[in-house]
Amino acid sequence: MKFTMIPYRGAGQSSADLVAGNIDVLLDTPALSLQQHRAGNVKAFAVADSHRLATAPDIPTTDEAGLPGFYFTFWHALWAPKGTPKDIVAKLNDAARKALQDPTIRKRLEDLSNEVFPSDQLTPEALAAFSSRRNREVVADHQGGRHQGAVMLERTRAPIAKLRADHAPLIVRRVDAMAVALPLKAR
Repeated sequence: MKFTMIPYRGAGQSSADLVAGNIDVLLDTPALSLQQHRAGNVKAFAVADSHRLATAPDIPTTDEAGLPGFYFTFWHALWAPKGTPKDIVAKLNDAARKALQDPTIRKRLEDLSNEVFPSDQLTPEALAAFSSRRNREVVADHQGGRHQGAVMLERTRAPIAKLRADHAPLIVRRVDAMAVALPLKAR
């Protein structure tokens, strides 16, 4: 089976096209695709990660659905301009960590299928190591011919390298996984 990647400017249009039957498959964040799944507009095929979503435990992983090793996740990070004094970076990191521990914020992130990294991984040093490791993985995927890495490489390699050079890491969190959805309505 071959797929053609169709670039969209935003998730809203791609989700609308999926529901309308204009496209057959969509890799989307659970926060958006689960709404359509629960409304009965699309079928969630799998969670593109090694573990099921806590917010949708009935949806199998890609490993369970017959696509072993097909993982696709997003992560978000906070960065400060390069040269920001270490005490300021520490204060910003502390404020972000406290915000991520707030029960209301944490519940909202979990409801959106976001995973907050463990406390020991919410440091500038951990973010720098995570970012560097992810960049190496993307390059390795690209060199190995894996489509995911090739797509990500074009969009993220240069910006990530520049970001790491121009900014000081603060903190990171991860969107748990992408859901693969199929339209339920026939064309």
